[in-house]
Amino acid sequence: MDENVGRLASSFLTNSHIMAYLYSLDIESTIPVLTANDLKKQLLALPYVESVYLFNGTNGYIYSSKTGYQTSLSDFEDPGAATLLKDRNFLSSGAKRPVPGSKDPRTGAVKTISYYFPMDSSDGLNDIIVINISISSLTDSIDSLKRLTAASGSGFILLDENKSFLIGIVSGSMEDDGNWLSCALQTISSREEPDNSFVKINGSYYFQVSTSNNRYGWYLLQYVSAKDIFQDVVFTTLTGFLLFLCVLGISFLFCMYFSRRLNTPVQSLLSHNQQLSTLQRKTRYSRIQNFLNRLLENNSLDSPDQTRQQLGHLGLSYLEGEKLCMAVFKIDN
Repeated sequence: MDENVGRLASSFLTNSHIMAYLYSLDIESTIPVLTANDLKKQLLALPYVESVYLFNGTNGYIYSSKTGYQTSLSDFEDPGAATLLKDRNFLSSGAKRPVPGSKDPRTGAVKTISYYFPMDSSDGLNDIIVINISISSLTDSIDSLKRLTAASGSGFILLDENKSFLIGIVSGSMEDDGNWLSCALQTISSREEPDNSFVKINGSYYFQVSTSNNRYGWYLLQYVSAKDIFQDVVFTTLTGFLLFLCVLGISFLFCMYFSRRLNTPVQSLLSHNQQLSTLQRKTRYSRIQNFLNRLLENNSLDSPDQTRQQLGHLGLSYLEGEKLCMAVFKIDN
């Protein structure tokens, strides 16, 4: 913005009609008309310029592009500008930088930002060009951000380097509360320096973010409801927890599926082993039964030594000490 205003001021200094108005000792009736026409042409393509003041300090007249008239400084429509035009200290030290211009009487918000360009003359700082910029050119980006956050609500406050209120932009619940902005300004004035912290405004807590990273040290403050912040945190936490449960459940199902796939061959092998063990036991019992039946029915043709060996193979060695088995051995012998 400073560069745009600087280029506009330079174009004014090269305009013959504007310079004639500023330096003329006796302004003729045609000079203001020609000056107004030139200003109108230049400002037509510059919507961010609210108005331009041309002050001729020699004869004390000031022209305003807003009204199209020239008046004396005492009768000028903008008393704030008239005061600064007479302030030699301001013109010698604080000029050529933006200063708050006209204000909204209802809200106290600044409507324009003014740049003062004094020009040296033989009798001091007399002739001055004042360029008034609509503050909306600085806050349009903030206003677009406000529309994006209209659902949850947010607030922006712009202060100058002296912490004087320039403009406030609020949305959502803050906009519905007509006293929110005034309460916020009271909170700011009670603190030495705006910082990044939680503040209590009108009974509710907000997180205040402050930045003054600009050429003139102006403060831009943003306010977000603590309820909205923690609501987002809770929502994010619950969402993360639900996603964790979903991942855990899906992982469990996959593990169960693959474990069953891997367990099926093992179960099959165990089943075969059990069947084989059962078959082996049945086979052994059958051999034992056949052997004992042959032995008791005297159908065995084996010698006592062979009989003892078969008893050992069948795990029946303990029967050698039984009376029945001894009787059979004696009969065989």
